[in-house]
Amino acid sequence: MAEDDHDDDRLERYLQWIDEQDVRHPKIQWPADFGQVRGCLVLEDIDEKEAFISVPSALLITPEKAASSPIVAIINDHPDLLTGRKRDDVLLILFLLQEFLLEEQSFWWPYLQMLEYAES
Repeated sequence: MAEDDHDDDRLERYLQWIDEQDVRHPKIQWPADFGQVRGCLVLEDIDEKEAFISVPSALLITPEKAASSPIVAIINDHPDLLTGRKRDDVLLILFLLQEFLLEEQSFWWPYLQMLEYAES
């Protein structure tokens, strides 16, 4: 499978996933390709202070959500990981790593597949 086909498949899965999760963006088209750049296209005027996208809270990756996941068992075994100001950062990193390793079994996989990866 060519790289472009793989990217198209990932994008299609992601778009289906956000639609199934009730993400709404009625006044913008995403994605919109502008040569080598991907962005969004405004379809209608967006009023000041008007939300241009609505994401259900169930899709937000938060420290509270991470703390209620199975990753908390590792954290409980290593409480020193969560000391200081970076507690929430470490919690989110571990949660995302766990979800990434689950691959297709992760609820978040369509989103995680859309993230850009370093090429080194």
